Amino acid sequence: EEGLDTGISQDTAVIPIMTYSSQLAYLISEGLFDRGITAHPFTYPVVPENKARLRMFVNADHSAEQIEESVRGLGQLNRELRAKLGLG
Repeated sequence: EEGLDTGISQDTAVIPIMTYSSQLAYLISEGLFDRGITAHPFTYPVVPENKARLRMFVNADHSAEQIEESVRGLGQLNRELRAKLGLG
């Protein structure tokens, strides 16, 4: 529903969110942290700049509500920051 790119991930607890921009990955990570949500940025030089991403980890202790709140917050930050940075 939020239009987030999770790459080829499926059936795993580690979920990448492709940002394709190191700057965007860091800014989203910081914004999520401010909301009490942890997402680790994987950016250049760990991955090529055009493969920058966030990595989120989901486990059985997370409630459906927590997951939905995280996805909503991530989607909101992604839209706002892409517009602010002119990333379309």
